[in-house]
Amino acid sequence: VARNDVARLETETERLKTNRNIEVTTRGYEYASPMFFMELNLRKTPLEDVRVRRAMMHALDRRFIIENIFLGYAEPATGPIQRSSPFYTPDVRQYEFNPRLANQMLDEAGYRRGAGGWRFTITHDPVPQGDEHAQTADYVKQALATVGINVDVRRQDLASQIRRVSQWEYDMSSNPLFAMFDPALGVTRLFWSENMRQGVPFTNVSGFRNAEIDRIVAAQATERDAEARKRLFWRLQQVVMEEVPLLYLLEVKYATIANRRVRNHTTDGAAAFGNFADITIAR
Repeated sequence: VARNDVARLETETERLKTNRNIEVTTRGYEYASPMFFMELNLRKTPLEDVRVRRAMMHALDRRFIIENIFLGYAEPATGPIQRSSPFYTPDVRQYEFNPRLANQMLDEAGYRRGAGGWRFTITHDPVPQGDEHAQTADYVKQALATVGINVDVRRQDLASQIRRVSQWEYDMSSNPLFAMFDPALGVTRLFWSENMRQGVPFTNVSGFRNAEIDRIVAAQATERDAEARKRLFWRLQQVVMEEVPLLYLLEVKYATIANRRVRNHTTDGAAAFGNFADITIAR
């Protein structure tokens, strides 16, 4: 069984860990590299202001989300690429949890509190897949309220949420997407300006435009030197975390749960998404 966006499986996993006949492993999901982040519509005021986006990052406690909602099956994301990737770099702008700093940044950006203590209101369209995403939406609403941002959570079915976001009819949404084993497959699609395709989901729905990112995307596509290509993606991570068009929160850990008699169920980076060609059952 592969853990996939269902919070109750996290609870069941903790229970099953106590059974000596059951193995639980988070190894082997490097192929998919699941990430969890908040998408922002940069066409909307005040989300087009990078100072607001940076303040929002400082207002969110990723450790709280991991420990209380994902029950430990995640790590704080430092950017759009997982730590397990050879393209990963930790040399990016960091956003520690600091609501006081977030309040100060919003004041300095000119978004002062008004009636009811609110600076502005945004609508959030969380992905309706799994209890952990609903709970995270509730947490985000509460966390941003402490810095004066009023969040209206709009709950809907998956088809409606995907349609609304892909049509750019949103302010903020949540997204669990695969970064994949190569950033050209799962990462660049979110930032390349030529990939803004209204009505097409899982593209650059934020409306982010950055000339340097566009140059990186073009250069990595034809770069044949592996180390040079890594450096291009290192720079991409740095630019993304400076501009924060998306609020990267978590590197999600999927888990495979198997009877210990089942051997060779995880032999590569595809884990439970693989073909199980080498599986054996011990007597």
